[in-house]
Amino acid sequence: MVKAIKYSVKVSEGVLAYIHGMTHTIDEIFIPDKKICFNIDSTKKQLNVFKVDKARGTPGIEAEEILLERDFVRDLEKLISLREKCFKKAKKMLKEGK
Repeated sequence: MVKAIKYSVKVSEGVLAYIHGMTHTIDEIFIPDKKICFNIDSTKKQLNVFKVDKARGTPGIEAEEILLERDFVRDLEKLISLREKCFKKAKKMLKEGK
């Protein structure tokens, strides 16, 4: 099992939406040993997985320590790696298309 921190964070669709107070709260999980964070955006219905240095919790909202299955954490690492690999290839192909 891998230790992680579960907390809530306020998010918005962009700066303009944030300025006008159009935010919503989602749950997010940070894995300190891997510096990986993930959440599910309920408005877009998609999984977001990304690298960060620290948890992004909203001040005043409590966090809890949880345990994640090691295989799941490995899958998240693979997903990040695959996305980075595909991004580099796509970037190269799109530049060549000009």
